[in-house]
Amino acid sequence: MLESSGYESAIFDCTHDYSIDKENLNLLNTDDFAQIAKSILEKHSKIVSFYTMSNSFHMQIRLAEEMKRLSSDTIIVFAGPQATLCAEELLSTFTFIDYVAQGEGENTIVKLVSNLCSLTGDISVIPNLVYRNNCNEIKKNPTLPL
Repeated sequence: MLESSGYESAIFDCTHDYSIDKENLNLLNTDDFAQIAKSILEKHSKIVSFYTMSNSFHMQIRLAEEMKRLSSDTIIVFAGPQATLCAEELLSTFTFIDYVAQGEGENTIVKLVSNLCSLTGDISVIPNLVYRNNCNEIKKNPTLPL
């Protein structure tokens, strides 16, 4: 969706791109997360979105935290079923996550990227988006039906 809207994007799959055995995903250590985060950031990623599922959620949290530690300006977005279920809790618990796209996140992500790139838009009108406002309050925009 991003590429068809004119934005450059890439997909990273830890099990494929880093030859990590799916059975050993839970055995990743701090150095592994640092290596993966550095690899992604070397692509000059300004916005990184995670498709979250319950079986890998804890690892995505650790990777996002490491990415933000290495590059505080990188925008972290969580989407997918797990993030949809706990969007407000994610933002209140993990300050390194900037946005959560709920439901069918593809359209939300495109609108968010467009808004962030233009620097003139109003994110409060982007459906399915949960975010912190300038006062650090968590805001949840109206959701569209699936």
